[in-house]
Amino acid sequence: MSTWRVIRRAALLIGLLAGACATPDGARSEGPEPGEDEAAQESGEEIRLQLARLRLDLAGLEAAGEMEAARADLEEAHRPLEHARADLGLFDGGTAPIRLQQAQLELDESAFEVAQSEAALKEILAMYAEEEFAELTVELVVERHEKELEFARRTYEIGKAELEHLKVAELPQERRELEETVRSAERALIEATRAAKLAELQAEISMAEAREELREIEEEEEEEE
Repeated sequence: MSTWRVIRRAALLIGLLAGACATPDGARSEGPEPGEDEAAQESGEEIRLQLARLRLDLAGLEAAGEMEAARADLEEAHRPLEHARADLGLFDGGTAPIRLQQAQLELDESAFEVAQSEAALKEILAMYAEEEFAELTVELVVERHEKELEFARRTYEIGKAELEHLKVAELPQERRELEETVRSAERALIEATRAAKLAELQAEISMAEAREELREIEEEEEEEE
């Protein structure tokens, strides 16, 4: 049902109402002319019929508008869910594994530095044990290698703790947040689907009521004929 059709019917109804209410110039006020009651009744029935048809048209327009809005909301609700699921899939399939691998690589490099520092210190100690060097020189060199080993071990321990934190806390927390985003989008989609179905049912009820009203009026006119 087009908007222009509803407007035309509304204009027709207004014309009927105006004709029914108009009083011709010079008309007598003492009583209706013969046949005026019958004409007035017919005019009233026509107005009633046009009102019913107009209500049906309006019900169709309202139903179409409400259903279009509900479908738009439903379509809009699909996009956040698609994005949320894509983000979760990207996290599981790329982001999380890559970050774990990077952290493990850094820890392996730290372990290698520890091993290198330990070997260097042992080599220095062995060299100084076989040859005579100034005591101050030995102390300075050994101390430097000991510090390098200490820093390497501390770096390793920090990397180990960071990797563990990443595994048991950081990545699981991020995944839970992504999962909650997915669940929230799923709930929104369910609600939008429910709203669309409700709009459809309400539209069907409104249209059915308007059709039934029009049918009853048309049947009454047919019986009177």
